[in-house]
Amino acid sequence: MSEIMSFGADSEDVKSYKFNGFKAKEGEDYRIGIIYWDDNPKTMFRGVQAHYFDKYFICKSTPDKRAICCTHSYDKNRPRWRVGCVIIIYIIEDEKLKGYKLMPWMFSDSMFQKIRKANKGFPLSKHDVTLSLAANTKEEYQTIDIHSCPESFWQLKAELKEKVQEEAKPLMDEIIRNMPADLSIDEIKEVLGIESAGTADAAENINLGDIMSEAL
Repeated sequence: MSEIMSFGADSEDVKSYKFNGFKAKEGEDYRIGIIYWDDNPKTMFRGVQAHYFDKYFICKSTPDKRAICCTHSYDKNRPRWRVGCVIIIYIIEDEKLKGYKLMPWMFSDSMFQKIRKANKGFPLSKHDVTLSLAANTKEEYQTIDIHSCPESFWQLKAELKEKVQEEAKPLMDEIIRNMPADLSIDEIKEVLGIESAGTADAAENINLGDIMSEAL
């Protein structure tokens, strides 16, 4: 249990929170498994469509109604998926499994499509994959190649599987906490720098159904 401490302005004990998700490094190959729970592979991922403007925030549009986050003119007004999962990274030395570490991993829809393609041939509920940075890719852009493995190490023994799943739960909670912010329309306008409803971009949400009925 934490206790209230006394310290001065030069204290190095007070640190900012930093989300430490998986980042591939150049020249490294990672054999990983994607964790799921309750014997249900559909618990592997959490995700939401979002925009980015100084920070990520959830898209407020619906199939029938485009919100200001999509109608305002800025570089990322087209929403993209932000997806998260917990992965187990195996520590392998001399072709022997020496240990593992668990990490949250967050990525965009393009990475998810690669994962989805790998899953079609070798279901991720039964197979690990290897990850590596694509050729001629800088680490900050994280363009990753993915290849399927013949088995899933973390599921070979029931005791290990249960242990890994239990240890992974807090990391999935952390992923959910670090998903894009669920801002109100007014908060989104503030982020986008829309000061008043009098500007063209600051119009209220556009109802596509109303527009179509008026046009017919």
